Amino acid sequence: MWNRKDRNEVFFRIKSSTPLKKLMNAYCDRLEMASIAFLFDGRRLRAEQTPHELRYRKR
Repeated sequence: MWNRKDRNEVFFRIKSSTPLKKLMNAYCDRLEMASIAFLFDGRRLRAEQTPHELRYRKR
């Protein structure tokens, strides 16, 4: 999920083993963004990481 200044939310569902690159590319393509940083718990995410590696759990 991403929450922009205008409060629009975008949700993606991926497997815990899917590299975050897939989600990042889909998000950027959808909103036509060329440069962006993704953060989780205040830490910058790397494209090769997976939700499993981050120990992310559905909230």
